[in-house]
Amino acid sequence: MDVHNKAHGTADGLWLSLGNLWASVRRHSNGEALSIPVLGGGQSGLSPVLPAEDAIRFIALSYIIAARQSPVCHELRIVALPELYDRLNHLELQAFLSGLARA
Repeated sequence: MDVHNKAHGTADGLWLSLGNLWASVRRHSNGEALSIPVLGGGQSGLSPVLPAEDAIRFIALSYIIAARQSPVCHELRIVALPELYDRLNHLELQAFLSGLARA
C-alpha cells in the first residue's frame, strides 16, 4: 500500500508469496485439496503485467515446482469468477497444464 492507500503488487512479490503459501499448505493442510483464486487482478494492479490466463499459468507453474521439491497437497483448484471464467481460453490453458503434467 502506498501513502494514498493504493495497493501495488509485483510478479516477484506474487512468486515469493506463492512459495510461502505452498510451504504453509505443506505444514498445515494434511494433504487436503487447496482452492485458490486467480491472483494478480483487482487491487494489486498486476493485471496489465499478468493477465488472468498468465496468472493461472504462473500459479500452476509455481505449484508444480514446489510439488516437485516436496508434496504440497493432493489437488490444487484454481478458481475463477464466472465472468472471468467465460473469457478464458480453456483449450490453451488445458494444453499448458497438460504439458506441465508430462514434464
